[in-house]
Amino acid sequence: MTDVDRGSLDRILPSTPGSPDWTDVLRRAREGQVRSRRRFLALAVATLVAVVGTASAFGTVRDFFLTRGFIGLPPLGATPSTPDSGELVLSAWGVHGGSRTRLWAYRDGRLIFQREFVHQRQNLPESANGRSSGFLEQRLTPEGLELLRSEIISTGLFAHDLELGFDESQPAACLNFIDVRDGDRLVRVTWFGFGCPRTKGAQTATPGEASALQRLVARLADPTAWLPGGAWKDRTIRAYVPSRYAIEYGAQPQSLEPSRIWALLPAPARELLRAKDRTRTRGFYGFAGGPMRVVYGYASEVTTEEARALASALDDAGVKREPGVYALAYSGKAPGPTGNTFSITFEPILPNGQSTCSSCG
Repeated sequence: MTDVDRGSLDRILPSTPGSPDWTDVLRRAREGQVRSRRRFLALAVATLVAVVGTASAFGTVRDFFLTRGFIGLPPLGATPSTPDSGELVLSAWGVHGGSRTRLWAYRDGRLIFQREFVHQRQNLPESANGRSSGFLEQRLTPEGLELLRSEIISTGLFAHDLELGFDESQPAACLNFIDVRDGDRLVRVTWFGFGCPRTKGAQTATPGEASALQRLVARLADPTAWLPGGAWKDRTIRAYVPSRYAIEYGAQPQSLEPSRIWALLPAPARELLRAKDRTRTRGFYGFAGGPMRVVYGYASEVTTEEARALASALDDAGVKREPGVYALAYSGKAPGPTGNTFSITFEPILPNGQSTCSSCG
């Protein structure tokens, strides 16, 4: 109102008898403006309180649990699993009923698992898709965790590390193992299916040993079927949402140094990976029954936010995204022999700092 001249006020305000007191008019105009501002501010505060109250009642946009598994990166705002680290008490990798299950149990009670399905009918309601459950999580009580560990120890096979080979009468997948904590160390029993490559020190399993291990695989594939209700702190199945990812990259059939792979990537992806420490990994390239070539790759640890930035840079540059049944992965042509390609795969890092090969089942 201070910028409104007296001529304008004459046109706006109703006429009054006598000479107008312009000082009083301006004072009343300013008071009206202040009252309007106060009413607007009160309305804004009331609206904000209503929004906050609604968010408190239904959960904020940036804080929610996922009730189904997912492949790749979690939706924005999904609540990460806590704590972000934990001591591994047991883990397993085995096939039961045609489905491969990987399982990890931690001292804090978290039971994390991933299941790969051969048939659609084996699928779980919480699964990411018809072939993979994604990484899922439940919570055990301390007593429930000990029941699970005792089930493994009771076989008598876990006094020390052991490798066994099954014969033709003992059906099993090529590679299976169970780790269980004994004091400050993990004891591993590994067994190999008939006709599969095995280490030279592997003994042939007795029928009793084979039966005990196959029974354990079945029990660990579905602990909810036999653990009592009191074993569960939270039996609800939710997605495991990691706080960190392993970015695994390399080339095949000819290995490439990191700098040669970075050069094939868009600048934001190249700079992000260049700035990270990396470890060299060893793998094999070839086909079943044929010669296998050793290939080397690299793995770097990133936060989930950095993983999002990397994926966004690759998408924006048009790098080919693989179908993603088991994991988020990208690929492209690389220098070298005809058909040489590079790949970049995003793998969740588990509470014990381990990442796994989601599509290796």
